[in-house]
Amino acid sequence: MSSRWLIRDFVKCGRCGHIQRLVQGYMPLPDPVLFDTNKHCTAYHEGVNKARGGPSDVVVAVPCDGCQGCHSSWEKMDFQRYLSEMEARDKASRRPTAAAASRP
Repeated sequence: MSSRWLIRDFVKCGRCGHIQRLVQGYMPLPDPVLFDTNKHCTAYHEGVNKARGGPSDVVVAVPCDGCQGCHSSWEKMDFQRYLSEMEARDKASRRPTAAAASRP
């Protein structure tokens, strides 16, 4: 069985810059015994189009863990951009300060 989570992106808060994971999927079939091919295929393909960045690729309102607010000011990031941002933050946090550099 395939994963029900079709969108696995990272989003960056437009207010505080906090990065968090955004996971969205499509609803499973309510009753697999009464299988409706059209309904299932439509739900699946809508989810795939969303995951590929189709016209419905919009983050409406998501709560932010950084600024503790619920807003729609988000910037989507793919995984490579997320890794680059985390690497840049890690390098910035390891930079020695002027006081530490002047110590013998």
